[in-house]
Amino acid sequence: MSTYNIVFLKSMKAKFSYRSTVFFSIISAVLSFYIQINLWQALINIDPNAIAIEEMISFILINSVVLTLSRANIESNIETSVIDGSVALHFLRPISYKWYLFSEIMGGNIVKVITDIIPVLIISSIFYKVVIVTSILRLFYFIIMLVIGIFIMFELSYVVGLLAFWIERCWFLHWYLRAFTTFFGGTLIPLWFYPASLYKISYCLPFRYITFEPINVYLGKTPFEQANYLIIIGLAWIFALSALGRFLWSLATRKFTVNGG
Repeated sequence: MSTYNIVFLKSMKAKFSYRSTVFFSIISAVLSFYIQINLWQALINIDPNAIAIEEMISFILINSVVLTLSRANIESNIETSVIDGSVALHFLRPISYKWYLFSEIMGGNIVKVITDIIPVLIISSIFYKVVIVTSILRLFYFIIMLVIGIFIMFELSYVVGLLAFWIERCWFLHWYLRAFTTFFGGTLIPLWFYPASLYKISYCLPFRYITFEPINVYLGKTPFEQANYLIIIGLAWIFALSALGRFLWSLATRKFTVNGG
């Protein structure tokens, strides 16, 4: 078993150890889903031609899955390790600090899917009609776009987190990143409803590839030919952000000094 798999499994075990937290997390996820459904039902009743309620329910469900899997709040982890100097230990370890963080965060994300998302999926399948993808090819494209979205979100968080080597306190940057992801990524309100000007801006940014584009592929709103183009653009964003991360890491390792000595 590789070191990264061990980190992944230990992260999952740590999340499961707080049973009361898991219980309240399930309750919170179910209530959040119920509130969103009722809110969108009220809005769709105002204009029934805007979108089918089944598509909106499916959007909310898949959005929850993708957001949970792509969650990458590692800025605070990097900030803490820079301030207390523990990041210096990672310079000596024979593993990548970046992929150590990735394994750790993905372990927690899988637990959140099990405790938060699966109960919601079960409840929604009983009480609501949702869109189920029947095409193997479309499911394949969705999984590819999902993986691309996960890595884009991780690379963005990693780049922002590395700024802690220069400014030390970077936790607040997570809120800016989350705001941009929510607004320009269509995670709260789908980009279908955006005015043309905001839609064009979001088209030039990487945030839409995290949740909105994978969901569009799943719902069949994106043709396969366009999906191929989106995959290429998504991979280009991953390459660009990864290169930026490597550049910042190389600068950080040269200038890093442990506070107090």
